[in-house]
Amino acid sequence: MAALLVALLILSTSSFSVVSASPNERADESTDKAREVLEETPANDIKAVTSVFYVGKPDWAGGPGGPGGPKEDKGGYKLLRGGVKWADEDLPVKYSIDISGYDGDGAFNAIVAAFETWDAEVVGTELFDNDVGTAKAEESGENWNNINTISWDSLDERIIAQCTIWFYVNTKEIIEFDIVFNTQQPWGIDDNIEDDVLIDAYDIQNIATHESGHTLHLGDLYEGKYSEMTMYGYANMGETKKRSLEWGDQNGVHKLYGA
Repeated sequence: MAALLVALLILSTSSFSVVSASPNERADESTDKAREVLEETPANDIKAVTSVFYVGKPDWAGGPGGPGGPKEDKGGYKLLRGGVKWADEDLPVKYSIDISGYDGDGAFNAIVAAFETWDAEVVGTELFDNDVGTAKAEESGENWNNINTISWDSLDERIIAQCTIWFYVNTKEIIEFDIVFNTQQPWGIDDNIEDDVLIDAYDIQNIATHESGHTLHLGDLYEGKYSEMTMYGYANMGETKKRSLEWGDQNGVHKLYGA
């Protein structure tokens, strides 16, 4: 009888798949709730991946075999899951910004400039829609609601910002992204990056350029030799060097979306 029960249990669970998450990945409760409303789409066909931008370099960063392990040594970039990207028919990607969580001026334009940095690198293809919307508070945050948003909210104090991507596992097509900047961190805009005076805050455009790279599905780099790349997974207050792309960032976006 015990053997029969075990056999039945195996048969009853054989149609389910389990996907383990790395330290750099998380699917929150909103993802599971959203899956329930997509009646025609099997839940295991969609996955959420969260890329976390830490205040301090994680212990595992740069270690062999982990999320910070060896990357594209010659290419200077990392493609998540071998090339998850936006489908051609979904370009240019439309997104909205909610600046209600930021007490200052210029955030909207700084974020748009960050996204356009990637757009300008791909000739002949517009990656992001120029008609940028203003997101409502109820639309913002990590919510799978078919709206791509950038917003501010309270996160773990070890985090600067994070980006969550939802995509179809089988086709590797992105269907949504949400970026959240942490209100527990100081934010500002360096209006004169040539003055060599570091602002005592995280520069919005600097961090937004890194995060918008995640929306195209470029991964974090943690090896020291990649420290000048925009997609290097560590940043300092007052830093502005991530506003412009380096050779590895350029190689990565070209690999995904053409030169």
